[in-house]
Amino acid sequence: MQSTRSAFVLLVVTGLTLCGVGCNSGGGPTALEQVGTYPPPSSAIGSKPRIAITTLAADDDPAASMSRATLGETAADQFAELLTKTRRFNVVKRDEFASLLSQQALGDMVRPGMVTRRAAVSGVDYILVGSITNLSITKTAESTGWWDTVKDTVTRAPDKSQVKITANCGVEFKLVDPATGDWQVPSASEFYKEAGANDFGIDVSASANATQAGASIPVTREDRERIIRLALDDAIRKNLTKIDRFLASRPEAKMKPAEMVTQTPTPHSAPNPMQHSTSVVPTQPSPAPAAAKVVCPNCGAENDPSATFCRRCGSKLR
Repeated sequence: MQSTRSAFVLLVVTGLTLCGVGCNSGGGPTALEQVGTYPPPSSAIGSKPRIAITTLAADDDPAASMSRATLGETAADQFAELLTKTRRFNVVKRDEFASLLSQQALGDMVRPGMVTRRAAVSGVDYILVGSITNLSITKTAESTGWWDTVKDTVTRAPDKSQVKITANCGVEFKLVDPATGDWQVPSASEFYKEAGANDFGIDVSASANATQAGASIPVTREDRERIIRLALDDAIRKNLTKIDRFLASRPEAKMKPAEMVTQTPTPHSAPNPMQHSTSVVPTQPSPAPAAAKVVCPNCGAENDPSATFCRRCGSKLR
C-alpha cells in the first residue's frame, strides 16, 4: 500500500515537473496581459477627434480622502489611458480639460457624469461623460485541495489557501458634442467575473495566510481600482466596432487630403487707372441648391446627405 502511494506521488511530481508548475495551460496571453491591447484602427476613420475626459460618476469608498482621488477621478484617469491605447482618439486628460475650461470661463460646464450646459470648447471635439455602477466585490478564502497540497509540497509555495473573488461592475459612457449637446456611441455594459485572485491580478498573500477557509476577506481601495480598470477595458472592447463605425461616418473621415488644405488666395495687382479695358467681366454662376438633409429613422437627427450612419445614435441611414 505504501509503495502504491509513493508511486502516485512520484507520478504527480513528474507531471508537475513536465508541465512546469504554474504554467499557463492556454499557451497564450492571459486576460490581464491583454488589458490595454486593442486591434489597430481602420484607415477609414480619418483624423482622430480630440476627446476630453471628465470625472465619472461613482460611489466613493471610505478610503477616499482630501489627499486621495475619488473613485470617479481614478476611473476617469484609467479611461483616458485605455482610450489613448486604442489609437482612435487624441485624449485630453481630466486635469488638462479642467484647465481648458477654466481658461475659457467654462468651469461650471461639467459635473461628474454629465454636461450641464452647451458651449463650444476650444481644442475639444467631444466630452466623454460616464458613470461606474453596481460595483460589488467579495473575497472569500477557500480550503486547499489535495492537488494544491501536492503542488505546494513540490514548489514550496508559502500560500496554503486560495482566494475566490466575485466582481461585478457596470460602465456607462457616451461622447457629447459640447456645442450642440448631441451624443454619440452610447454604451451601457456590465462586467462580471468569478475566479481566483490571480486572475484579477490582486495580491492576497498577506491576508490569505491568516484567514480560515470560508471566511470573507476585506475589500481594499486597490481592489476596487483593479476591478474598475478591468470593467473599463471590457466596455471599450465591447464597443470598438460601434466606435469605429461612428469615426468612419464623421465628415472629416470622408474628406480627401486636398480638401483639408486651406487654399491661400493669390493676390491681385491693383488696377491701372490709365489703362482702359474693354473686356467683359464674367458673371458669377448661381450657387447650386444645398442637398436635403437625411433624417435618421431611429432618433430623428438630421445628417449630411453623404452620411451612412447617424451622427447622433450611430444607426445606419441607408
